[in-house]
Amino acid sequence: MTETNRLSGRVAVITGAGRGLGRRCALAFGDEGAIVVAVARSEGPDPSGTVEDTAAQVEAAGGSVLAWHCDVADPDALEDMVRAVRDRYGRIDILVNHAAARAPGGISTIQPRHWRRLVEVNLHGVFSSCRAVIPTMLGQGSGSIVNVSAGPRAPSSYRATRRAVEELSIGLAEEQAGNGIAVNVFVPGDEPSVPVEGSGGPGGGNVGHDDAEAVVRLSLQRPETCTGAVLDATAVLARLGPRPDPG
Repeated sequence: MTETNRLSGRVAVITGAGRGLGRRCALAFGDEGAIVVAVARSEGPDPSGTVEDTAAQVEAAGGSVLAWHCDVADPDALEDMVRAVRDRYGRIDILVNHAAARAPGGISTIQPRHWRRLVEVNLHGVFSSCRAVIPTMLGQGSGSIVNVSAGPRAPSSYRATRRAVEELSIGLAEEQAGNGIAVNVFVPGDEPSVPVEGSGGPGGGNVGHDDAEAVVRLSLQRPETCTGAVLDATAVLARLGPRPDPG
């Protein structure tokens, strides 16, 4: 763990934590002292990584973590997860919505069943995750939600659902600004295309440390410091400043 421990004692739910940016965020949040709830749908062996792999890495680095299997397209499963986390830890301070499904092809070539899955996971999943945690955050009088969008070179079908997430986030930020809940959007660097869950093919992708650091910085915001913003890593560091020197 770092000497700064910027997230010490905070409970952070991270969806899509089995691989890619979600895993890097789980590691970064654990390194900063947060209690990490690493959420992912996949179970069993997966060449691109599992939530158990993520949890093991967080624990090996000295962090505190709970691994949880949940399909964000299932609102009832999300409510069960939030209830369990609240019962165990008493609070939820941060939600990072990284879980996503992707499919090859553009708007005119994507299979209808894949399009439905994109909307269910990438849009409805974010809506349902936010809806599940907000009552807890309202009870605390504080909270921070970071929703992940899409890089500029992602497939057009994927970008469509993630651009909708941006508008959802801006509206939610306006609604919750007076309740102590900040809502921001992080635009990641491009990753290789990842097929819709269950359709086969490689997953994951390399995401730079700056992306995970940018999500940490956004998770620290309050409505009075930053809310309703759509920012990439460069913009986050420019707007919110560099990482504090642990010394």
